[in-house]
Amino acid sequence: MQDLHVADTRDAVLARNAEDKALCFSYEVRCDDPQLSFYTDWPITPPLCFSNEGLAQDAALVKLQASAIPTSSRPETVRRHEGFQFKAAQFSINIFLSEAEVLNQAVQKDRISRCYAIHLKSKTIRWKYFFTGSLARKKMQIVDLDANEGQTGIVFEASTQTATDSGFALISQTAIPMQYRPVQQFQLREAGMAGKVLIKRLPNASVNKIGKERGPDGQNLLVAEIYIHQ
Repeated sequence: MQDLHVADTRDAVLARNAEDKALCFSYEVRCDDPQLSFYTDWPITPPLCFSNEGLAQDAALVKLQASAIPTSSRPETVRRHEGFQFKAAQFSINIFLSEAEVLNQAVQKDRISRCYAIHLKSKTIRWKYFFTGSLARKKMQIVDLDANEGQTGIVFEASTQTATDSGFALISQTAIPMQYRPVQQFQLREAGMAGKVLIKRLPNASVNKIGKERGPDGQNLLVAEIYIHQ
């Protein structure tokens, strides 16, 4: 996230209300990552706003809650940043402070600043590995090294849709959370009793390579693509 800026200052609030009962600081958060919507599971359909939904709270860490932005308040303009177009507000943040809270922070100079946190949940997407070269001619299986003892963990099955006629593809049966730095540990082995290790640690999926897969019911599924040539 970047380009965080204050859209409504304290002085502007006081000028409008002519009193110092409560302050509302509004922030507009913008991101130039075009893949953000693919790997983020929004709690409410964007555009949305995160706020502390109240005035003074004693907690040092305040978790902001999501709420929908009224249609009349939604931004209609489009801005350009580094060649990428995006709506004016990917999401916004409203922080409300009571008069007592503002005074406490001003008087107690050694007071620890309050932290406000939002939780953006990762969307789950099925992973798809494309194999070309000599690997594509072998019978392979992907093993989940994070699986509990006696369990298979995440299972991969053969896909009928490959990148090339001579290629081979395996797709996860279940969706996996998308992250910039995934923690999953998958190993490629030869299928069969021997289970020879072909690749000790397979590369993880990236949010920069998103494709489609036709599911058994004929519907299109989003997949994170990983290409391996060996």
